Amino acid sequence: MEKLSIISALKDYQPFDEVERGYLNAITHFAGRFENVTGRENTFGHITVSAILTDREMNHVLLIWHQKLKRWLQPGGHVEEYDDSLHAAAMRELIEEVDLEGAVFTYDSKAVFDLDVHQIPENAKEPGHFHFDVRFHFFMDKIPIPDGGLKWVSLADAALFEQTSLSRFAQKLLNNKK
Repeated sequence: MEKLSIISALKDYQPFDEVERGYLNAITHFAGRFENVTGRENTFGHITVSAILTDREMNHVLLIWHQKLKRWLQPGGHVEEYDDSLHAAAMRELIEEVDLEGAVFTYDSKAVFDLDVHQIPENAKEPGHFHFDVRFHFFMDKIPIPDGGLKWVSLADAALFEQTSLSRFAQKLLNNKK
């Protein structure tokens, strides 16, 4: 994916608060500083994508258990060379990670919904690095999910999470409902 298309996707983005404004500045600075902004071989960091998946009524958000980080998160992951856009990468990651038979994912906009920058700890395969995460909002009908690695969480509860990236996007969704 070309760096210019990434910068273009962020051009008109309006941050939710000063923290997110800092993330926008960090992501655009990172994209301007490095040639390879999505590849894992960039050991400083890379741009990643997430899918914020809610039910159509926007009462609940679907979270997945992240085995490596040992916590509940939104679906997401790395941008691949063959992804046409950040939005397409987020949709691909959503389909890969939320493997629910019969689930139909939709969206009303391909616009960026949220941004986050977080550090990934060192592990056996790679040194510690940053994820410059660009997030998109998707919908699906709230269907029952099997016990295990997925769970529906009310937006009101998610807005109270200690993990600020989860609570911020939940607060944004609650504000959009009003």
